[in-house]
Amino acid sequence: MTHYKYFTLTNSNSSLSKRFRVISTMYAPILEKAQSINHTLDGGIDISQGDIHETHTYGVRVRETETEQDYGDKDDLKAFFMLNDPNGTPSDLITLTDHFGVNYDVYMTGQFGQALMGVEIEGVDAWYLIQVQFTFVGLTQEGS
Repeated sequence: MTHYKYFTLTNSNSSLSKRFRVISTMYAPILEKAQSINHTLDGGIDISQGDIHETHTYGVRVRETETEQDYGDKDDLKAFFMLNDPNGTPSDLITLTDHFGVNYDVYMTGQFGQALMGVEIEGVDAWYLIQVQFTFVGLTQEGS
């Protein structure tokens, strides 16, 4: 099976679609359970269980100003993070095409943490490492 060193993000109305380089050692899939745990008056435990969702964290290496066609820069990645309106055009639902070419509907969640990789802060020689997180839609306990 062919795999790529990048994933592609596309917003809901396809007005923005970019590839982003992934650092494979920073990739972390996580199963997250929606639940609440409370203590009862008699000392017991009351647990309410919900869905189990899959969340993936990626380390993305981006330039401040990108030169390669179809690749996104730091501002493009931030534009995907800033999508925040479920009823907007585009909405906050993003299509992530993974390194195998498989499409998933995701929400970009968590924080947008960025670290400079070198001494340049602007231009094509300025590289950033940005850790991003995606929560997958439809990949629950039964669907994964």
